[in-house]
Amino acid sequence: MDIKIENAMLEDIKFIEHCFYLGFKEKHFYNINFIDKLEIIIKSNGLFGKIFIIKDNINTKAGFAFCGINKRLNTYEINMIYILKEFRNKKLAKNFIKYYEKLIFNNKIIVRCDINYSKQAIEIFKHLGYQKLSKKEKTNQYEFMILEKFI
Repeated sequence: MDIKIENAMLEDIKFIEHCFYLGFKEKHFYNINFIDKLEIIIKSNGLFGKIFIIKDNINTKAGFAFCGINKRLNTYEINMIYILKEFRNKKLAKNFIKYYEKLIFNNKIIVRCDINYSKQAIEIFKHLGYQKLSKKEKTNQYEFMILEKFI
């Protein structure tokens, strides 16, 4: 399926919130404070990361992604990707990842995926050449697998 990717605008906030809450409920995301920062992130023009709207081939909003530079690790990171259920298994996430990789030059990119709840995402990243790091991250609620790819 073709994909259209746009930078999020302020009028996309309700859609992003909706997607985030669904992802939160499905235990893909855990930082509920993200919702409070949407306007700041969108207005910052990439300073605090960038939110993308992912659309299908007929221009219907299908999901969102939040990506940027992880300053602590000095590397790019795909923080969140969420595709609405009715648009899944149509290669939208895969095509977004390929799109985002083209924006990165001579660096690496990492992703964190919940080991128990994001198995499909882990498979997509592995299929695209991401390698699992030996270390994992744990919180009280989740255990993340970290994958990386050198671009």
